[in-house]
Amino acid sequence: PRRPIATFAMSARQLALAAFWLLLVLQPTWQLLLSPARVLPPLLVTVLLTLPLLPPAIGLALRRPSALFWGGVIALLHFCHGIMELWTDRSVMGLALTQVGLSTGLIAAIGWDGLQKRRAQRATGQTVAADSR
Repeated sequence: PRRPIATFAMSARQLALAAFWLLLVLQPTWQLLLSPARVLPPLLVTVLLTLPLLPPAIGLALRRPSALFWGGVIALLHFCHGIMELWTDRSVMGLALTQVGLSTGLIAAIGWDGLQKRRAQRATGQTVAADSR
């Protein structure tokens, strides 16, 4: 028998966690270091974009089951911000695309993880129903 080649594969949940933490790190890095806001104080923009991510981050640290879901909901805000930045300021295109990509990846991974869990429950439920006949 052939041995499978060792590959690095992430589960949907691991991908969602990575995207969430990278999104959390991106905000202060972008707003304070790489391209500070010109109209509003950079610290204010950083707080406004980072603060909503803190409750899910605390929930993840405390291993709360719904924390990643709420991180995905808040990622919708970051998706919108990234699209707005792409539309209005071409000088931050790379950062905005990164934000849109991380937000999209987070939301998609959360959805995929939920879909996999429902399929597993359905398969288990069908097996149990077939065994009881």
